[in-house]
Amino acid sequence: MYKSGNPSVSKNPPVAYVSQDHWIQNTSLRNNILFGRVMDEIVYQKVLNASQLSRDMQSLPEGDLTDIGERGINLSGGQKARVSIARALYATANC
Repeated sequence: MYKSGNPSVSKNPPVAYVSQDHWIQNTSLRNNILFGRVMDEIVYQKVLNASQLSRDMQSLPEGDLTDIGERGINLSGGQKARVSIARALYATANC
């Protein structure tokens, strides 16, 4: 039910784009998500859960420190999509 009054609406909400062609760097899974941003462990864990990457990391030999091959060669298509989604979530989390 809508309450009368002044609802809080942001005029400039954070926006991130996730392409269908997933762009993965030849670096660790963590670096692909952080993308040069400072690590915030709490936000990072929330992003991993929201993007469903927590389970994937259990199957990787070094978890999020596993090096991802060029163009994500050692990830499935779904994993590449989840990494891209995690990157977008992390980028907009601190806005």
